[in-house]
Amino acid sequence: MDPLKAKANYSRVCHLLVDKGGDVLRNALHAVHPPSTLASVLNANRATLQSIRYSVIKASQWDLLFPRSGSPDSNNFDITLLTVLLRNICGLSAPATGWNVMPPVSDTSISANILRVKMFRNEVYGHIPTAGLDDVTFETLWPEISVPLVKLGIPQNDIDELKVAPLSPEEESYIERLKEWKQQEDDFKIEVIKLRKTFENVHLSHVEQLAKFNFTGKIRDLCRKFQDGTRKWLFDKLSSWFGSDESRVLILTAGPGVGKSVLSAKLCELFRERGQLAAHHFCDFRNSDYSNAQRILQSLASQMCDNVEGFRDKLTEILRREHSRDSLSDAFRVLLNDPLHALDRHDPMLIIVDALDESKTDEKSELLELISEKFCELPDWIKIFISSRPELQVRKILEHLHPWEIRPDDKEHNHDIELFVRHSLPNLHYYRIRSVISKCEGSFLYAYYLVSELREKGVGIEPDRSDYISNGISGYYEKQFKRLDIGLKHFKQDTSCLLNSFINVVAVSKEPLPIKFFSHAWVSLKTNLKYVKRFLT
Repeated sequence: MDPLKAKANYSRVCHLLVDKGGDVLRNALHAVHPPSTLASVLNANRATLQSIRYSVIKASQWDLLFPRSGSPDSNNFDITLLTVLLRNICGLSAPATGWNVMPPVSDTSISANILRVKMFRNEVYGHIPTAGLDDVTFETLWPEISVPLVKLGIPQNDIDELKVAPLSPEEESYIERLKEWKQQEDDFKIEVIKLRKTFENVHLSHVEQLAKFNFTGKIRDLCRKFQDGTRKWLFDKLSSWFGSDESRVLILTAGPGVGKSVLSAKLCELFRERGQLAAHHFCDFRNSDYSNAQRILQSLASQMCDNVEGFRDKLTEILRREHSRDSLSDAFRVLLNDPLHALDRHDPMLIIVDALDESKTDEKSELLELISEKFCELPDWIKIFISSRPELQVRKILEHLHPWEIRPDDKEHNHDIELFVRHSLPNLHYYRIRSVISKCEGSFLYAYYLVSELREKGVGIEPDRSDYISNGISGYYEKQFKRLDIGLKHFKQDTSCLLNSFINVVAVSKEPLPIKFFSHAWVSLKTNLKYVKRFLT
């Protein structure tokens, strides 16, 4: 084919795309935001445009949008700037197949036709190395490009006249402008990818920086103490509550040694196996982190990122807005309430908080008050199981949630202790089992210690072995300290006095002592640590 004719064909198509394509984009912008309101619309969306300034919008383009004097004139906007405005302030929905695939013929939306113009631009741009089109390709492309242009408002007569009009010296400029258009859009794509990766990395780090406590080892150790066949009555009640529409917060209170933490650990294990465990926490006044309400909320949210489908994305999106988390109420809303409510789901999931009474610091429990005031605001599909000692503060603050208490004389509870003792000491006579149960005083912990000691000694509970049966858990501790006292007599006098002084300080302290105190004291006693440990255990 004649090279001059091929070049003429190519120049005409470039003219069609650049000139009429620019008019198309400008008309699409005016259809949403007429020239008379464009200035006010740009000012209203200044914050949105500011977020992509420098990375997408160039300095010269920014001056066109917000001139130092006068009003912005869309006739001065180039094709790239028009595309940016259409995508960011015009509320156009993406075509059915997205912004990167040629739309099907059935999609006649404005955005689909704009995309068709861009896709044809890419096809024509591919011929730049030769800057020529043969007649067959030219006659095929011209009507294909014309269809979306006409649908977007370009008169068919204008397109027909352009096809046969004499070429002008400006035709070369259309080719250069086509190249510039394509290059600018490629740069725009690269910047968008960079920005997306930056946002993902920044906000991923925000999620990853949340405190996350690992109770795997604790749960494993507690579950080893669980006796199969026990707590069936409790599991039945919990199962009924979990599957119903009644109160979403179930609080179990019981005295020390009843087995609350073992039950909580077993629930964690069971609900994790079912895929219904949203998060869990085991409070511990001995660890300031474990009782810090802010960090507990972070840990719960961090676990939900792994356990609740879609939660990580919602939390990341919310953290992106830089919400304040200065107050505990704000932290609850940002880390739990808002992202959970943003999820569209109905299958229930469980949050477990064990030993709530141990979450207090300086005689105040922020977590306790937060649960009382805010946890009922969580979505209906979130269920919360809480265990605590029935202390006066807990009773008073959580009274409206109707806590359920296990008492030492509850029939089902003592039956579970009996099952545990029978399984652990199968050769025990019935009347000896009843004697043990009565001395347990409702304490599973006592039964556990008693069974462990009898197994270690290899003895049964004969009449002459009553010295192995202490009266309740306090009696067990008293006996251990008596054994320690006997052991201390074997120490050198100076070491014995030092250890006695240490124990006296612990005994009379009204509040938990600082961890550093213990670490320094144990360093002083490290030469005798093994001996002390043997008597303490």
